[in-house]
Amino acid sequence: MNIAQITGNESLEELRDHVARLQKEVQWLVSGNLSSKNAREFGGWRVGTKDLMALDGTVGMSTDNVGTDPVRFWAGSTDKNTAPWRVYKSGKGVATGWRIQSAAGYPNIEIDPDGNLFGVYASASSYIRMRPLIDGGPQITWNNGLENANAYLTPSVFVIQATTDMLLEADSIILVSPIVMPNWSSVLRADTGQTLQAALDGKANSFSGFTGFVAVGDGAGGTKTLLFSNGIFLG
Repeated sequence: MNIAQITGNESLEELRDHVARLQKEVQWLVSGNLSSKNAREFGGWRVGTKDLMALDGTVGMSTDNVGTDPVRFWAGSTDKNTAPWRVYKSGKGVATGWRIQSAAGYPNIEIDPDGNLFGVYASASSYIRMRPLIDGGPQITWNNGLENANAYLTPSVFVIQATTDMLLEADSIILVSPIVMPNWSSVLRADTGQTLQAALDGKANSFSGFTGFVAVGDGAGGTKTLLFSNGIFLG
């Protein structure tokens, strides 16, 4: 007889026996015999034969051994196998949308799901950040609080932009491709401020060679005209 079976017409002897059975069952449960066989829900948690989960199924733990590496813990979805956060039997796991930081203050290293970036911070305004998609490719940003620089790759060109001077310092710099410049005036000598174009013009003006046109044979019985300026062949 259980509580649901009590009708109110039982004799005193029957009620006494029922209470005695309830006392024995409670004593048996508190003695460490509580299990999924005799419990179904505690504080919003549903007890199953192979899992313990919230009533809505979005968080839980499991002892199910189906598959090569089954999910043991999960949160964020009713499907434990695709939940944003899950830990497998092997100890491996997936954490989607987590903000991870090496320290609460600075300096620190941070994975920021809201900004979709990875950052190394000396302070809030001094950092290196990596973002996955800028102009079709990933971008790295350097900022020291005063100046900043960006490097990113587009489908056609690798771009470096900076708000300050750029210094390349090495024992040697080897270029395997031509350097394309708008003109020679864009090449500047640091100690004097003179451009390469001005230096070339100065070299040309220091000559006292012939200026004018010269007619020469073209090798086919005719002639062609050559132009010189201050002794320099122009074409």
